Amino acid sequence: MLSVLVSAALLLAAPSPSRLVAHCAQFDVSARPSVAELIQRLDLADLNERSAAGDDLACYGDAAAPAVKKMISQLFNTGIGEVNGNAIEAVAFLGSIAVPALIEALDDPAPLIRINTIEALRSIGPPAAPALRALRDRRGKPGYDIALVDLTIRTIEAKP
Repeated sequence: MLSVLVSAALLLAAPSPSRLVAHCAQFDVSARPSVAELIQRLDLADLNERSAAGDDLACYGDAAAPAVKKMISQLFNTGIGEVNGNAIEAVAFLGSIAVPALIEALDDPAPLIRINTIEALRSIGPPAAPALRALRDRRGKPGYDIALVDLTIRTIEAKP
């Protein structure tokens, strides 16, 4: 069952950085809600609104660090490929500031959150190096797809 979820996550959640780069290029921080307001929007019932809040938070860069845990908990477990993929992209767009929260999320009880967390670390690449030990510790353990963990480790270890 878990490998079916991994396969689905990999197929449906392929990040598209150009989408977010274009979004942030048009993003005017002075005319947008604050990080605190966007964090509150992550609790909305409407998945499109939550996903949009995640995209907007990615444009705040380091200032969005307080939002990362909430982005993971509210957007990585929707079961909707596009929403999950956009969330992976938004968290990965934040780069190394997202890594501590992603390491913590590796132990989430929800399999889809764990899968999407590993995918976000893979998308971050070498700046996610602080997560290597945590990934190696989970390699081969129940609830973790060994192929996805290995691919993520290789991607993080790749020379930029």
